[in-house]
Amino acid sequence: MLTNVLDREGNNRSPILFILVVFVLTLPFYLFGNHSVLPKSFHIYAPAFIFASILPVFVASLFRYRERRWDGVRDLWKNILDYKRIRDRRWLIPILLLMPTTLAASYFLMPLIGKSIPDPHVPFLMAPVFFAVFFILAMGEEAGWSGYVLDGLQSRWSALASSIVLGSVWAAWHVVPYIQAHHSSNWWVVWQCCGTIMLRILMVWIYNNTARSIFAMILFHAMINESEFMFPNLGSYYDPFPPFVILTTTVALVIFLWGGKTLARYRFATMNKSSSARR
Repeated sequence: MLTNVLDREGNNRSPILFILVVFVLTLPFYLFGNHSVLPKSFHIYAPAFIFASILPVFVASLFRYRERRWDGVRDLWKNILDYKRIRDRRWLIPILLLMPTTLAASYFLMPLIGKSIPDPHVPFLMAPVFFAVFFILAMGEEAGWSGYVLDGLQSRWSALASSIVLGSVWAAWHVVPYIQAHHSSNWWVVWQCCGTIMLRILMVWIYNNTARSIFAMILFHAMINESEFMFPNLGSYYDPFPPFVILTTTVALVIFLWGGKTLARYRFATMNKSSSARR
């Protein structure tokens, strides 16, 4: 069923061309990304690249207009807030809690591997403000990456292969701002990019199990940034290596249980149905 839907939705799409156009349009944001767009008094590094989040939804709207005129554009924007697709509310658990749990586990893991970390200082009063901003930015990105590119890739390849390709593109798109943030080690960028690919695999897993809900992707994406900024001192002590290890372990478990072809066929569901039928 999922494969047939993806074939119908994705065969006419041009995901590779979409990616090339987004990268070309991002070049000006890379060039002006050496300085934060926020005053120093905010103590938050916000490069010009954050405004590039509008590019995926902008390009997706153009591509959908080219393919289906205004009907395509209307469908794209209507699906951005398609929360009703999440029929099984249990999927809200990984959507909302997977990243906070991963970062919390990383906090306790870091001292065990020799990483210094201060006492937790979490700006809870600012959390809703951060989330609102991250949600809006995530809308701009996921309307393109999930709302356009992903179905086009999955109509051609398996869910796992598609998620690795999209995750690699997503990571590469962020490499320049990662470098411009002047992290203390090049390994920070490496582990962050590897973790980004793992996150995209998990996002495709959620996407395919929530009837292809873009809203689910926006929520999850917002929680990624929210969790990192809630890390001690507004994320300044965030180290991507421990989350990468945890996320990779989670991905391995997901692939074992749901399979790499669709990431949506729970291996024990068939066994349970067979057992019920025998009774």
